[in-house]
Amino acid sequence: MLDCHIFVIYNASMVDIIQAIFLSETCGEQKFKLPQDKDYDRLTQKEDELYDKLKATLSPEIFKVFTEFFDAVSDVHAMLTEQYYTAGFKTGFRLAAQANDFSDIFE
Repeated sequence: MLDCHIFVIYNASMVDIIQAIFLSETCGEQKFKLPQDKDYDRLTQKEDELYDKLKATLSPEIFKVFTEFFDAVSDVHAMLTEQYYTAGFKTGFRLAAQANDFSDIFE
């Protein structure tokens, strides 16, 4: 189990903290799970079926190129997802900090 308080002790960077939380299913007593519902299951099943159909129609050479292409697309998607997550985290943190700034009231 991941202990979120360990980050304070080791002065981990924000990227380390985000990656640890994002890539882990737990943080202390909290659990983080990706949504898996009927729509998700249906889409992953469809993805598997289409992959099998496509693989059956391609020659080994073309399938190798397709796999390399798909890996590249997946890498780009993963990088963008991480960037979106980081931007959202920073925005949320800034909003929370701004919401707790009462300096304009108590001057």
